[in-house]
Amino acid sequence: MKPKQIYIECTPTYSTDILTGIQRVVRNVIYEANIVSSELSVQVIPVIFQGGHCYALESSVFDKHHDHSISSNLLSRLLKSRHVISIKDWLRRYASFVFVLARKMYLYLQLKIKSSEASLQDVRFHGGDILLLLDGAWGRPIEKEVTSARTSGAKVIFCLYDIIPVSHSNFCDPVKTADFKKFLKDMLMLADGVMCISKAVENELIAYQKNIFPQLKTTPLIDYFHLGVDRENLSSNGNVREEVAIVFQDKSPVFLMVSTIEPRKNHAFLLDVFERLWSQNHQVLLVFVGRVGWEVKELMRRIDLHPKRDSLFFVFHDLNDAELSYCYSHATSLLFPSFAEGFGLPIIEALEHGLPVIASNIPVHREIGKNLLMYIDPNEPETLMTRVLKILQNEKVDERYIPNGFQWMNWKEATRELIRKLLVMSSQLEEKK
Repeated sequence: MKPKQIYIECTPTYSTDILTGIQRVVRNVIYEANIVSSELSVQVIPVIFQGGHCYALESSVFDKHHDHSISSNLLSRLLKSRHVISIKDWLRRYASFVFVLARKMYLYLQLKIKSSEASLQDVRFHGGDILLLLDGAWGRPIEKEVTSARTSGAKVIFCLYDIIPVSHSNFCDPVKTADFKKFLKDMLMLADGVMCISKAVENELIAYQKNIFPQLKTTPLIDYFHLGVDRENLSSNGNVREEVAIVFQDKSPVFLMVSTIEPRKNHAFLLDVFERLWSQNHQVLLVFVGRVGWEVKELMRRIDLHPKRDSLFFVFHDLNDAELSYCYSHATSLLFPSFAEGFGLPIIEALEHGLPVIASNIPVHREIGKNLLMYIDPNEPETLMTRVLKILQNEKVDERYIPNGFQWMNWKEATRELIRKLLVMSSQLEEKK
């Protein structure tokens, strides 16, 4: 039986102007779902949770041409500012609950303001409907809304982006890890299905469930889909500041890292290797692109005070899409030595620009990059050193790793895949009754 409606829950994204990670996924999927749903004979409706109830939004709630530059919202900008990084570190380390509470209060107030300005319609679920929790579901009370939807006959499916807080807890705050463990247990008990963003995450969730919760009598169906690439926004059109372009005007090789600066991304590893290269008088450039994350106070001090800063080592926290595209198009290689990922979108973006990639040898990178990537051990500097030196000696990347004509699915194709898999999962759940 085909579901009557697919409801996509997007409360946190609707409540904030932040446009990174999950928020970009939610915005793109909801926009494209409004287009592809007709060909799949279903209706897709974005919804929010508020006060224990579920409310429908207009299908056009997220504009495709929303400004993807840094948010003009003052608090959003403040929370991402390097100037308060030490305060945020202190709050996370010594009083994490204060930070979490403040963030929840901010999102709640934002939601109340937006809700008062919109005409919200109460959702009544029916048998055959699907409720997809596409937004970040952990760390917020959703049990009442989820239980109500299931009681009404809807199939509840969670989207899972990764299980890093439990699989790599050494990179996360203990409070965050504890909250995430509780969320995973609640999800496995409440969900009819779980849709992961990669096969690697699906495998990790299955293994985690078997090892940690083998006593569960019933478990949700688990599948995966792949995220899309925003080819329209990540284009070469737009202004590129001189301070960005000038980095690539020299003929020296430029190695690029695109990522939020946080411990699991392994920026310190890159600095260690390039400091060795610079000490050997190699004229090679390293560029970090990404906002400042968490637990990086000492690393940011090292970055800000580095003697090669603005000569052989460059850092940009605020690139627009055109500038990021320029970096991809003019660099020698992307570096992505992360210890853990749910997907790894910068790898796809780099390959789409024809940029070779050196990445850590982890399952999800093998899944999306296959034999196109140059793999390294993220714990062994020598493996990266060898790769970079070979490129420097040959004055080019081995042709095997130059991704000519590489094309990943766009967001319309990714959304179509997601909806189709939701329909299949719904049918399988009906058969299990």
